[in-house]
Amino acid sequence: MKKSIFILLILLTAAGSVWAQESFVSESDHYRVRSHISQNHADQAAERLEAYLDLFNDYFHFELDSLDFKMKVQIFNGQSAYDRYLNRVIDETRNEFVYLHYSDVSRSELVGALEDGEDLDESFTHQAFIQFLRAFIDNPPLWLREGFAVYFEKARFNENFVAVNNRENLAWLETLKEILFGSRSNEALTPEEILAIDVEGAKDRIEAFYPEAWGMINYLVNTDNRSHNRILWDAISAMDPRADLKTNSQRVYNSAFQWVNQEELQNSFLEYFQNKKTYRELIEEGIAEYESGNLDSSEENFLIAINRRDISHIPYYYLGLINYDRGNYTLAELNYRKALEKGSTAALTYYAMGVNAFADNRLEEAQEFLETTVQLDPSNYTQKVTRILERIEG
Repeated sequence: MKKSIFILLILLTAAGSVWAQESFVSESDHYRVRSHISQNHADQAAERLEAYLDLFNDYFHFELDSLDFKMKVQIFNGQSAYDRYLNRVIDETRNEFVYLHYSDVSRSELVGALEDGEDLDESFTHQAFIQFLRAFIDNPPLWLREGFAVYFEKARFNENFVAVNNRENLAWLETLKEILFGSRSNEALTPEEILAIDVEGAKDRIEAFYPEAWGMINYLVNTDNRSHNRILWDAISAMDPRADLKTNSQRVYNSAFQWVNQEELQNSFLEYFQNKKTYRELIEEGIAEYESGNLDSSEENFLIAINRRDISHIPYYYLGLINYDRGNYTLAELNYRKALEKGSTAALTYYAMGVNAFADNRLEEAQEFLETTVQLDPSNYTQKVTRILERIEG
């Protein structure tokens, strides 16, 4: 009897294991995606990867038809299954997507985990780029590999157009400026160091390596200096698909950097980032420009900040003030309401809307906004509101 129960338990365990490993495969032109979530998820991931590949190859111009295999991707339904898989393959776990590279690149695999309903994140995009690049170049220079991987992290897939919108990723900008110009300048890698850096060197100085690698790519792609743009394209062309890391790093230096005036390049690089404002700088300068009466310049700073990271009430509140000063009362109220949605101080914002409505001769609305202000913060606003209400009633 005990033996029968034991055998039954083995069979049930095996059946559970098979069920846990249920997967759905989708093949596109260049990818083979195995999803442990659903067939629809596998199909969508393959479609997204093809769109990413088009974006990546707009920069690299690899001959896609030369690939004689499909890049492998596996997405687990939940962290525990992913942990078991990674423990078996690399004897460690990760909380994000990872690219597993093998000497036989056709065996290499991009792997990660999602809970039901979660979307693919920045680590997926980062590692998808590395998988793309290493499918063609075994050992690209690390600054180029990781710099581009970070550069593409904010790319967003549009399902309606089956295309990718590559928004500029400025997550490292503030850190880079601290390294180049601020309190962390002692950590900075020299250009020679970053161009020749190996894996161990990058790990040892990772806090400086990532922002500087991203900075190099961002500058070389976006600078108006055409001769410096050319450095990047020469670097891509110089890589040998089968060379080791040291050889490729040297090839890139010889072909792309050696002929450039190093002092001019470094000065141009520093000037580019000195003039590139961080989100915090945009907010601070927007406030300062408003207080100085420079409404156009203030507005420009706040609009750029919103386009960069639409997370704060401050730009909207000041855009409300700017439009009030210009007499654009309807637009001012729209911005005040957006500031409220983003978490601005309610009493302050209702007071601003009350003053704005009063100036626009919408007296009933002004009275409602101002009475709400007093309800929210009577100690700070009763006297101010009373004066305006007396004018309304008069």
